[in-house]
Amino acid sequence: MVDIVDALRHRVRTAGAQPLLTYYDLDRNERIELSAVSFANWVDKTCHLLDELELGPGEQLAVPLVAERPGHWAGLVAVMAGWQMGAHVVVDPTPGSLVAVTGPDNVWAVIPPTWLTVVACSLHPLGLPLHPPAPVIDFADVLSQPDVGLTFPHSAGDPAWEDLSYGDLASLTGETGRRLLRATDPAAVLDGLVAPVLGGGSAVIVAGQGDAGRIAEAERAVALG
Repeated sequence: MVDIVDALRHRVRTAGAQPLLTYYDLDRNERIELSAVSFANWVDKTCHLLDELELGPGEQLAVPLVAERPGHWAGLVAVMAGWQMGAHVVVDPTPGSLVAVTGPDNVWAVIPPTWLTVVACSLHPLGLPLHPPAPVIDFADVLSQPDVGLTFPHSAGDPAWEDLSYGDLASLTGETGRRLLRATDPAAVLDGLVAPVLGGGSAVIVAGQGDAGRIAEAERAVALG
């Protein structure tokens, strides 16, 4: 079994320029494509921000963004950064969560617990600032963070994603081809991130209303049933 963090690093070394994630928001008429190198760069920068927020191995990182905007590239970056930090990533904030990463529409909903540090994303394709109200931290702050990789250790039995351990993630089936999926719930983390990273494939993630078949043809991707 190959650890998810090691798998991404291997992908960067062996096929770094190839597309890893292509994200469409048909409602916003947006498309962004991230190579393995670009995706890993966003992850590394996010890790440095999380490190400043004192998130470390075994700490809990909540990413409600993956439920608010399933499959959005920023949410997947946050999830992968959590794993690179050796953290336990969950969808919904709980009293055990140290940091929560949310979108622009749900900031106030997760602020009330005083134990929680909130990072809010603008969801802009280029990661432009949101300028959220204090004390919320702007995800765009990652742009000023170092590009150097930051990785903390974890064990196969440590919790990684909801009820799955790092060992469970490593045992999931990887995808080798270019696959298109409709993002409708947080499970897009497994199909749109874990599967292509483990298998060396590429994910085209489509959100919003529109013709996914046309996109599959244009992207030369096979739609997941």
